[in-house]
Amino acid sequence: MNNQITSLGEILVDWTCVDKTLDINYANEFIKVPGGAPANVAVGLAKLEESVQFIGGIADDLFGDWLKEYISSYGVCTENVQKIPYTNTRCAYIFTDENGNRVFKGFSRNLCADSLIEFEKIDIKS
Repeated sequence: MNNQITSLGEILVDWTCVDKTLDINYANEFIKVPGGAPANVAVGLAKLEESVQFIGGIADDLFGDWLKEYISSYGVCTENVQKIPYTNTRCAYIFTDENGNRVFKGFSRNLCADSLIEFEKIDIKS
């Protein structure tokens, strides 16, 4: 595609706590939300009817498939999304304080697909 915007980087699951607490002992309910700034920027640009592709790595698991389908559903080109076998989908854990502010409380670090893309396999068309 001509004049296509490329967003490269992480795509992950934000597990967002529904309960307004910063204490894991009182956190009882979480919802999954597509996360990763580069992936969310690609979706935002697609919503603005820009031609955009996302380049990143997803795990060969149900969350990786869900994330790829999510961004694809907005018209983001996913030709250069790499499914990385034997990896995990990165997860971030988001809590909400009493004022409604989001607070990141950690994320998974072990063998996450978003950090293992193989740059030599990226096929950028001009």
